[in-house]
Amino acid sequence: RGYIWVGSESGLDRFDGVEFVHYLNNPDDSLSLSDNVVRDILVDRAGRLWIGTQLGLHLYDAQRDRFVRFPDQGGYQITSNQIIEGFDGRIYVLSKSRIYQVDFTDSLVRPMSIPLLDDYLDHDDVLNKIYLDRKNNIWLGFTSAGLLCYEQASGSIRRFSSSKPFRLPSNHILDLVQDQQDNIRAARSEERSCRERV
Repeated sequence: RGYIWVGSESGLDRFDGVEFVHYLNNPDDSLSLSDNVVRDILVDRAGRLWIGTQLGLHLYDAQRDRFVRFPDQGGYQITSNQIIEGFDGRIYVLSKSRIYQVDFTDSLVRPMSIPLLDDYLDHDDVLNKIYLDRKNNIWLGFTSAGLLCYEQASGSIRRFSSSKPFRLPSNHILDLVQDQQDNIRAARSEERSCRERV
């Protein structure tokens, strides 16, 4: 609709070119944002607006100007640091220690089971980035453990770090992207680092 959406640590703003509308958590309203710290915003291919906050994932209901919350199976709001859409149209959510998939049948997020993920996180590492390549492989970047590639089709895992033979310049991954030659490019804090053909 031509709106500009801006998230910050002080809530969510919608700008129509003339004025701002400010959205905040209202403890008495379950259809408001569950938290004022906005971590990520995604518009998916269906035109739906997703808001990730420090304490919850939300789908914006434009007709009623409200937010539908997507808790986990226990009814808890999850930290939503990053929201992405796969090539299959599924919505994935990254928290500090888990990857979740959105289940539209009951408006929940369900944790994914990824081999070796718990082993990484048992060493006090933190998930920093999630990326889905064109083959629907899930790439996970960590703050100190490098890269993990989970091939959903086969269930296999590939691991990349600064140790031999992988030769990543750094194990602190900030961002991931796939180039036109299908290489996965990983960025670290100092400079661009590695590439891996998928």
